[in-house]
Amino acid sequence: MEPIDLIQQERKLTAGTLRNYKSQLNTMVRLAGSEWWDNDPKVTIEAIDKSGKSDTTKRSLYQICLVLMLSSVTHLTKLKEGTKYLNDLAYRDEVDKKLSEYKKNSELFRKEMDALKKSYEKAHRESPDNVISVNQKENMISYEELRDYIDRLKEDIGDSQELHRAYVILESLIRVPVRNDHAGMIYIGKRDFMHERIPGKNYLVDTVNKKMTFSYYQANTTKTRPDEHQDLPKELESIWKAYIRKWGIKKGDVIVPLSPNDLSHLLANTSKKYTGKRVSTTLIRKIVVGHKFSDPDFKKKKAEQNEFAKKMGHSVAVQDLVYNKA
Repeated sequence: MEPIDLIQQERKLTAGTLRNYKSQLNTMVRLAGSEWWDNDPKVTIEAIDKSGKSDTTKRSLYQICLVLMLSSVTHLTKLKEGTKYLNDLAYRDEVDKKLSEYKKNSELFRKEMDALKKSYEKAHRESPDNVISVNQKENMISYEELRDYIDRLKEDIGDSQELHRAYVILESLIRVPVRNDHAGMIYIGKRDFMHERIPGKNYLVDTVNKKMTFSYYQANTTKTRPDEHQDLPKELESIWKAYIRKWGIKKGDVIVPLSPNDLSHLLANTSKKYTGKRVSTTLIRKIVVGHKFSDPDFKKKKAEQNEFAKKMGHSVAVQDLVYNKA
């Protein structure tokens, strides 16, 4: 059985997750060879570490390794309930050996994934925005250029859902620049949200007669999480509703069927086309907050500054330290 079929059998993946997992498994074959899952896990780990890919991508690759190992453990555990396992000693030994290997491998991959996660959280604990790298300087644009880029993108949407998706996300980010929190976002009604929401998921909640609301899950690293519930301004609500209508999106659908990494690529590639630069969500955060701080009155309105900082997912102290250059 192919790895993706085994994972699908044990996990019942959504279409978006299935597509992402297939891509990640293909990457693993290119990096570590065919049937890497049955090779020495240390060789696989070394292949990922030396791949030259970003830490975010590496973490995704360790995650697919872990998912495959855990799915294999579940599959083999079910085989132990069969008559062949009970009656065939050689088969039983083979199953037990593989089960033991996959359990050990899963712990190794989990350890590597957690190490990258901790490193990421440490670097982003209070603000991922307080250092502008050489690459970011090269790709920085002004607020006016960002606004112009979004407006030109709107004119080109036509029948492209990908461009339309990038447009609605950018319209959201220029108002409240969260990180990649729109990735995997689910469109849902208020009643279903109250009773059926899944921990770890972000939602666009449609209250029908009232405002639409972004609901961002609150993880353990709450200092870097956006404020949990954020009502959409009327203009932004209209933009999202137009997107929903045009593409026939129903309640319960994943309205942004992208991983955080895929969302980063979408925004970087789209901005490259329109501005000649790769404008990430991190840069958009700098651009938008820098624009707000260009208004002297904004810095005097501490209540508004505090509210905006909470929406973005960092503290007022960080905004003062990083952006208050006056």
